[in-house]
Amino acid sequence: MSSVRVILRKELLTYFNSPIAYVFLTVFLILSGWLFSSGMFLRGEASVSTFIEIAPLLFLFFIPSITMRLFSEELSRGTFEVLATLPVRDGEIVLGKFLAAATLLASALAATLVFPVSVSFAGDVDGGRTLASYGGLGLMGLAFLSMGAFASSVTQREILAFIVGFLIMMAFFLAGKFTVFFPPAVSAVLDFIGVDSHIGNISRGVVDTRDVIYFLTLTGFFLYLTAYSLGSRRWK
Repeated sequence: MSSVRVILRKELLTYFNSPIAYVFLTVFLILSGWLFSSGMFLRGEASVSTFIEIAPLLFLFFIPSITMRLFSEELSRGTFEVLATLPVRDGEIVLGKFLAAATLLASALAATLVFPVSVSFAGDVDGGRTLASYGGLGLMGLAFLSMGAFASSVTQREILAFIVGFLIMMAFFLAGKFTVFFPPAVSAVLDFIGVDSHIGNISRGVVDTRDVIYFLTLTGFFLYLTAYSLGSRRWK
């Protein structure tokens, strides 16, 4: 784990010693704040559910922007070959970089806690449901980050990594939205694959272990693919 901590610290310094983290946090907060406030006024009610509903859509665009440089930058500059010669496992490299990206996303979500706080001054806030909703967003964020990490591991071009990551996330985002066009058996599979039903349950305050396992399995699966992709480069 010492290697993971070193990589995590290096990546965090890269984020916060450059404009990357600050630009990401600023744009994310401005856009989410605008969507939250405009949605609240359109509904005419003080509720944090407005932000919870639009957050997955924001993730589709912002998470690939975090992950696109994780490995693509190293691969394009040739520094990954140097990193690969060190006594560090591929899984440790992946985990360290993944945790750094997760820390940045967690910082963005933590900053949005101002939304439920502000709503609490205008009305009652269901603390349990809000906490569950944020937990669900966190789990979905981890799954999307792992998809973006995988996309970044298969190409040296950051823009291409963004596009590939976006398309993978979009596939899981849209899978549950077209169930009405398919037979019941196919619809059930699509509903399970898509993130909609799982994040929907958690957002309603229903914390089902099956939904938690779904997101953790997705995260582990794509992190494994990322480590495998990087490992295959050692033998080229």
